Amino acid sequence: MSIEANTYEEIKIINCNAKTSSLAREVGEYLLETWGIISLKLSVDGTEYTCQEDKIEDETELFTVCKSLAKAKEISFSLRTNNNGGAYWRMESCFMGALTDDEDLKNNVTYRSTDYYDQDSCLDVYLYDKNGLIRPEYDKTAEDIEDISGWYCYTPDFTLTTEETDNEELHEKILEIMQKLADNLIDCDVEDFVDDCFEDGEMYINGSFSFETKSIPEIKDLLGELAEELSSYASTEFSAEINAVPEGDNNYNFAVVSIVVADGKAETKYCRF
Repeated sequence: MSIEANTYEEIKIINCNAKTSSLAREVGEYLLETWGIISLKLSVDGTEYTCQEDKIEDETELFTVCKSLAKAKEISFSLRTNNNGGAYWRMESCFMGALTDDEDLKNNVTYRSTDYYDQDSCLDVYLYDKNGLIRPEYDKTAEDIEDISGWYCYTPDFTLTTEETDNEELHEKILEIMQKLADNLIDCDVEDFVDDCFEDGEMYINGSFSFETKSIPEIKDLLGELAEELSSYASTEFSAEINAVPEGDNNYNFAVVSIVVADGKAETKYCRF
């Protein structure tokens, strides 16, 4: 699995009974154990606290507040982290494992999170509310995300392998499509974007990239065009998956655009929660 996770999460707790108090205590422990903090905004009974350090330092006011969260009446936080273990750590070792189907919790707690990784193209998204803990479906439409201006893909999955290493015409066609694809990305140069080892039978996409919402249809069509071009070559395999989160620090963190090549065709799926 990945060695680095980027996480954004929000929680709101109305602390009104022993069950919510226990969860609040676990949330406080989680915040104190968390490292790689990019930003933390914590509200406790109307008082706001922030942390811009890598972790919450011992003996600070925020440390004391987190230690006593079980006694608070209303708690909420928004937290961005890097290299914090992702959803697996929170599910197995921290408070997410306590987000059960208990009605007292479902009626008083809401939680959302997004995790994306440096060595895996997947995105982990979770939602907890009156319906319990779920992984939201990719069942939205383009209209549901049209107010989001841009997107960021940390780790694209793009693999092309072929035995057509002497087919220069095919090679040029692939590069032509890849150039058009790079043209739809923000500040992306195709020479840096593509790891071109065609003579060895391989091509990959390098690194992360960003793109505008208006470019999504063209990106999907270009991946579909490439898949169609390669479909007639039995000795060639091509797969692609672009999972992207909203670009920048904005109010649209809990959304995903997924552009996937499957069975020789490209499709776009949207998630917002």
